[in-house]
Amino acid sequence: MTLRKATILYICLGTTALLGLISLATHLVIDSTFEGLERDQAVRNIERARNAVNQEIRSLDEIMVDWAVWDDSERFMRGQGKDFVESNLNDRTLNSLRLAAIVFLDTKGGVKLARGFNPVQGVPAKLPEGLMQQLVVGSPLLRARNIEDRVNGLVLLPQGPMFAASCPITKSDGLGPPVGTLVMLRPLTPDLATGIAERVRLPLTLERADAPLPADIVPLAKGQTGGMLAGPIAGDLYCATLVLPDLWGYPALRLILRDTREIVTKGDRAMDLAHAWTILGTLASFAVLLFFLERRVLRRLATLNAQVEAIGADAGDADSQDRCQLPAPLGRVDVPGSDELALLAQRINGALAELERSRHNLTEQCRLTQEQESYLQQLLDSIQAGVILVDPETHLIREVNAFAAQSAGRKRDDIVGRLCHGFICPNAEGKCPVTDLGQSGDQAVRRLIRADGSELPVLKSVSTIERSGKPLLLETFIDVGELQQAQEALRQSEETYRAVFMNTGTATMLIEADTTITLANQEFEKLSGYSREEIEGKRRWTEFFAPRDVAWMLQHHVKRRQSPELAPRNYEAHFITHRGEERIVVLTVGMIPGTAISVASIEDITERKQAEEQLRHQAFHDSLTGLPNRQLLHDRLDRAMESARREGEQIAVFLLDMDRFKDVNDSLGHSAGDRLLKLVAGRLEQAVRRSDTVARLGGDEFVLVVDGPGGQDMAREVAEHLLESFAQPFELDGMSLHVRLSLGIALFPVHGETPEELLKNADLAMYQAKEGGRNTYAFFTKELNDQVLRRLAVEAGLRRALATGGIEVFYQPKVSEPGGRITGAEALVRWRREDGTLVPPAEFISVAEDTGLIIPLSRHVITTAGRQVMEWRKSGHKDFTVAVNLSPRQFLNAGLENRIRAVLEQNGTPPEAMEFEITENLLVDNRPETIATLAALSDMGSTVVLDDFGKEYSSLSYIKKLPVQGIKIDRSFIDGLPEDEDDASIVRSVLSLAQGLELRVVAEGVETRQQRDFLLSLGCTEFQGYLFSRPISTLDMTELLAQANPFADL
Repeated sequence: MTLRKATILYICLGTTALLGLISLATHLVIDSTFEGLERDQAVRNIERARNAVNQEIRSLDEIMVDWAVWDDSERFMRGQGKDFVESNLNDRTLNSLRLAAIVFLDTKGGVKLARGFNPVQGVPAKLPEGLMQQLVVGSPLLRARNIEDRVNGLVLLPQGPMFAASCPITKSDGLGPPVGTLVMLRPLTPDLATGIAERVRLPLTLERADAPLPADIVPLAKGQTGGMLAGPIAGDLYCATLVLPDLWGYPALRLILRDTREIVTKGDRAMDLAHAWTILGTLASFAVLLFFLERRVLRRLATLNAQVEAIGADAGDADSQDRCQLPAPLGRVDVPGSDELALLAQRINGALAELERSRHNLTEQCRLTQEQESYLQQLLDSIQAGVILVDPETHLIREVNAFAAQSAGRKRDDIVGRLCHGFICPNAEGKCPVTDLGQSGDQAVRRLIRADGSELPVLKSVSTIERSGKPLLLETFIDVGELQQAQEALRQSEETYRAVFMNTGTATMLIEADTTITLANQEFEKLSGYSREEIEGKRRWTEFFAPRDVAWMLQHHVKRRQSPELAPRNYEAHFITHRGEERIVVLTVGMIPGTAISVASIEDITERKQAEEQLRHQAFHDSLTGLPNRQLLHDRLDRAMESARREGEQIAVFLLDMDRFKDVNDSLGHSAGDRLLKLVAGRLEQAVRRSDTVARLGGDEFVLVVDGPGGQDMAREVAEHLLESFAQPFELDGMSLHVRLSLGIALFPVHGETPEELLKNADLAMYQAKEGGRNTYAFFTKELNDQVLRRLAVEAGLRRALATGGIEVFYQPKVSEPGGRITGAEALVRWRREDGTLVPPAEFISVAEDTGLIIPLSRHVITTAGRQVMEWRKSGHKDFTVAVNLSPRQFLNAGLENRIRAVLEQNGTPPEAMEFEITENLLVDNRPETIATLAALSDMGSTVVLDDFGKEYSSLSYIKKLPVQGIKIDRSFIDGLPEDEDDASIVRSVLSLAQGLELRVVAEGVETRQQRDFLLSLGCTEFQGYLFSRPISTLDMTELLAQANPFADL
């Protein structure tokens, strides 16, 4: 027995007895303490798990409150949020909320909306089974009466435990009575259970409370009672379970915590530490012996061991590095003395020296190998041919160079190690096509599969080599795809070129350097009039072109053969046919590479040139009269203005419009109107100087530009001369027609410095002349421009009012006498400014008519009035009607009756509740479309009333044809009643006419009792006017209708 063994034996015998006694005492005292700590920790952890579950319930509750206490949800429950479901209850929302169900219940417990969802699969699903049984009267989910009483907790359904929350549905401010209850269910999915466990960082399991206990926990339940179980189980684990109740108090969810017995383990370690100290104390009694052993044996052995371990660690670090790098020298051990330990140290140092020599030799061999492999790889990658090494037995690819990888469209690492069959070789696994090449070095065309699936033709050869004593197939190849394509393209191009040349559709010829034509196609035959036999090799191209062109064309011919860039490729020339006819052609000339032969294509553009000239004239002249058009007018006006600036003179711009030209078109036809326009254009040209410009803008508008000294006086003389020249009638189709002009005059530079300004201002002046009585002239003034600016301001304000809700609808009641009963009202548009004041209709209605804004205005009135008449009818006025004015502008767009019908259907307004008033000027044109639209409105049940009757073109003939059911006597005939006998006579006639045609009659503008009484005596029973009421707001009209007899005192 060695010294160390004997020492250890004596120490073990001495300490064993002592350690046994100490161990017995520590187990009795310490074990029970640590087991108590272990149970306390398990109870705390299971409480943390319960809090995590409650936190998930509170999270659902917060989402619930956001949805339930929300204006959109409250409006939805009241049936007002039509797009609530599509906007908020889509699959993406339910998936993001991880809900299994969301249910909207009314205040009686009825289901307003219920949606099921599968958050695991992210798809809609049926409502969880058993959910509706949880939503009966008396359910805890339905007991909340306000937000503070909202309910949340667990429910156990056949699908498993779920988190539930319910809350009364109110507005976002939480005020007001609830309109229902919102219920949300979130399933306890595996992902959610895992998330809860990860959140508390515990090995936690969640399962149904009614599920059987796991087998490893059953023994634990036998010895304990109550809702929580805790104790050790098999496998050195400690387990704690807790059952959570549902909203009814029944078990719903079981929490199971299995954890390692860390505290007991620490207790065991503490006892081990105590044993260690005991051993140290015991060893102290043998200090003298240990002192000797330590100095002579143990310390020296530890030193030797540490030195050897350090050397081993250094050697291990060197081995983990690149083996081709020279390792660091190994250390040496040093144990002083002359005993066995010193001798052992010397032998270890000798072994280390031998190891260093071996490692150095191995490093040198590795370096040389790496240099050779790097050189070979660089050599392979520099070759512009593909190189592939293949194992002939397994057909696995062992190496490829860069060219091969690039040709295959893959990276080297993606190729090496793969089976070549079906990968880069198109052949399926089987016989290798490489072996068919015969002798080493034979070449054949094969196919290489690229990464994109395409096949690359390659010229391949194969040889057998050895690598590390193992035979390999060395395949080399080059890409021949482009070569094959070039060969095929060359063959096809030769065939194609001749076919294209002969059938190009363009006259083409091949020309030698001496100008001889060597080849011509059939199109050249057609163009020249000569056959190919007469042309090819017998005629020069110079014979086919006008002498004036040949000289410079010959220069191009020579320069082109010196360098193609010295001569133009395309140019125009004059071609001479065999009949001597001269044609304008475009030549496209190019050289055939490597030859002195040129190819000339000739396109005949004679007709195109003629058409261009005609188009050029049409582009700048009016097609009917031949006068300059607007574009040419602007050009001439620009030049005249530039000349006037230099000379310091003025220019007069006249805009002429023929008065009542429309009557000519309507009575004699458009053909006669066009002939009259030609006559007018001719007379205008005769009435002015040749240097003056007469242009036609379109329709019956002409422009005259006159320059020279005199300014306004000169312009006045020209205007009077024009009016005088048009005093003579025109003879047209045997009739004498008198044409009158309205002239607007603008002067440069007084009234504008651009053509646009001058024409615009002349146009304003022309309209001023028309308003002044026609057949006259007017100069532009600043006041006219101010009027335009005011109209633009009104238009802008009106558009803004339409966009911001500044347009209101007022109502003027219609009263039936005797009795003073309100039977209806006329809807009148009103514009309220931002400061609250009203804009008079006379200021904006005409602007709305001119700009087209009357259409959205009328649509707004129809929509508002249609909605309001329904409110009044529902409040008891069942036969109440509202009249809306229709503008002539609305009838210009087809489908007016369909747009009105759509608005009424949208509001739920019956057509018989609406009346539509039209004016007589709408019917002047007698358009069939207008009559059809009125008939359609009448057919759908609405009443059509002719407004301001007698004011314009009243005619019995057209009243009989119109689909109208009533007329309104214009206020101009009411004003003079009863004193004015003419007015009284007209009113009697109108009433008599209406009675004969069975038409309703409304007298508008009634302002006095005398007028009402007189009209009543004539048989008129329906009135409208200030005697009864001004136009009033909706609120005032509603209050007026609420009165029993508002006009009793009249």
